[in-house]
Amino acid sequence: MFVPIHSRKVRRLDNGAESALKNGYIQEVSERLDKQTNGRQNTVYKQSLATIRQKSIRRGIWFTALNGIERGIMNIVIKCVETVRSGTVLQTISAIVAKISNAMNFLTKIEVLGKPMAEKLSSAFEKWGNQTARNWKHDRAYIRHLGLDLFHSHQIWSLQA
Repeated sequence: MFVPIHSRKVRRLDNGAESALKNGYIQEVSERLDKQTNGRQNTVYKQSLATIRQKSIRRGIWFTALNGIERGIMNIVIKCVETVRSGTVLQTISAIVAKISNAMNFLTKIEVLGKPMAEKLSSAFEKWGNQTARNWKHDRAYIRHLGLDLFHSHQIWSLQA
């Protein structure tokens, strides 16, 4: 059983976690968590956490970005609690949401880098007669691969300059 505590006892999220949460619905939930730590609101609903979990599973982040304990905490809170009111649990959940958001932001950047390259390569190989190349521009794994390659090559060039 979670015992609610006064919001003034809840510590504020660190700046790194606050700046990391900028991803649509996750942004909205993180703002709600921030309000909770500021004492303006006292609960997080299980549906919000379930939506975050569902989106992170779909993007392939759930098992790669979170360890077993963090996944277990999120799952247990989603299954057993309608509203989270405990300050300690709120802090833990907000750190996990920040970690998910960081991973989603990174994947979004990688996909933004890789999408134009995938389209160019797809059209070039399609002109050369490869009919399966038409699907490359929609293949998420291929887009992420190209984006990650461009990301690392940009880092190497920017370090040498």
